[in-house]
Amino acid sequence: MSASDFSQADANIIVEKFKELGIWGLAYWRWSFVPEKIPNFNLITVKFDNSTGDRKIITTKYFDIMKSAYDTITGKPTERVFPTS
Repeated sequence: MSASDFSQADANIIVEKFKELGIWGLAYWRWSFVPEKIPNFNLITVKFDNSTGDRKIITTKYFDIMKSAYDTITGKPTERVFPTS
């Protein structure tokens, strides 16, 4: 595990704390141009196809970890938090 990894248990703690504080929502990535020693927990990557010009959003393992945490902690359908269509 690298210094930037977090586990399902870590994600559950984060979401539980958000619930206690009345905070909801996530950003897909951190908006910062300042270099960091530890990489951000990006929830998606955007792949660009040079031949077609198409862009595709690909979820990372952190997206699935956070999605599962919201399912576990809030008991609400994740489609409301993480729309897939």
